Amino acid sequence: IHIINDLLELNRIEDNTLVLNPVSFSLKEVVDNIAERRNKSLASSNSKLYIEVQSSPELTNVYADKIRAESVVSHILDNAELIGLYSRL
Repeated sequence: IHIINDLLELNRIEDNTLVLNPVSFSLKEVVDNIAERRNKSLASSNSKLYIEVQSSPELTNVYADKIRAESVVSHILDNAELIGLYSRL
């Protein structure tokens, strides 16, 4: 489902129909929340992989589309999980 949504979003970008909703939010909180959810999921699947995020305490609020930012962070952590899993095989 994620791949289909990504392709649909890419199509909206190419058609210049993507609507952004910028707001001010804490990027640190977004990263920490997503990492926490991922770690709960990893723990429930008996994975030995754990995601540790060390974000700068100086990371201030950003003005961006929060949903898109969450998506980017989620994709980065997806890649980190894959790299972690394959490097341990």
